[in-house]
Amino acid sequence: MPDPQPAWAQQYDADMHPVWARKFEPPAVTGGESQGILQTLLRLYRETGQRRFLEPVPRAVDYLRRCRLPDGRLARFYELRTNTPLYFTKDYRLVHDDGDLPTHYAFKIQDGLDRIARDHEKLVRETWKAPSDARKPPRLDEAARAQAAAAIAAQDTRGRWVEDGGLKYHGPKDPSARVILSETFIRNVRALSRFLAATKPAP
Repeated sequence: MPDPQPAWAQQYDADMHPVWARKFEPPAVTGGESQGILQTLLRLYRETGQRRFLEPVPRAVDYLRRCRLPDGRLARFYELRTNTPLYFTKDYRLVHDDGDLPTHYAFKIQDGLDRIARDHEKLVRETWKAPSDARKPPRLDEAARAQAAAAIAAQDTRGRWVEDGGLKYHGPKDPSARVILSETFIRNVRALSRFLAATKPAP
């Protein structure tokens, strides 16, 4: 985003303008995903040595430090132009007050800016070295085969991993009977990725 908010929005349209996503994710500068983007920029530099990935970091860190809340955390959302923290009430009204927050979403984020700044300073100071390509592929054993096969077998007709569960923020009257859990999705994708890496033909 341009000055005076040189960080990032959570989501953009095709013309790179901040836009709404879910009903509690407004077009705004984000204190959460911006930190993830800064970490990604540092990783891209480590992989490529292109210093253009380091250039946005100090300005964004300085800006986000100025956004810190009184308790030391960052708001998930900051209003465009005014930089006022944005929150939602439990009935999803967009407000500037954090007194009635839903419990299913982090509207305040932990601050990892000092670590990001230290990592950036270290990378600027040190001479870049190309990462080693000597990464051994994972071993294809019976456990890896079984985990990949189980992941495929567990998919429904639409390719999803759906299981019994509920949404915590609905409480005991949760109407959901079947849900998609992120931890299950991650575990199964890792199993499939390990299998694919282990069976990839040698160049």
